[in-house]
Amino acid sequence: MNRENMRGQKRNAKNKRSGRFIAKHPVFILVLAALIILGGFRVSAMASSANEQGTRQYTSVQLNAGDTLWSLAETYGGSSDARDIRAYVKDLKEMNHILDETSLKPGAYVMVYTVAR
Repeated sequence: MNRENMRGQKRNAKNKRSGRFIAKHPVFILVLAALIILGGFRVSAMASSANEQGTRQYTSVQLNAGDTLWSLAETYGGSSDARDIRAYVKDLKEMNHILDETSLKPGAYVMVYTVAR
């Protein structure tokens, strides 16, 4: 056999092997397709949820004596619902890397956001 025939046979054998995987594992293909489809729905749901909430506009605020995360949430969060205020306080802690509220000192700056609907 010449070299060209051997290369062609190797390529054909390789193609047959990859084709066999797909033929032997149809469940894998179905699961992969389902994950791709469901991932698209999740991204779509997240985008529509963000649109319902509005656009966040960020700014930094200098803390005054007596300021707390709760008071900042009441001022900038735009809601009087305690559930929403707790969620805003959680966001403030995450955005500003605050582990303990006692670390808030007058004169320090904290990143806050408002929601434009």
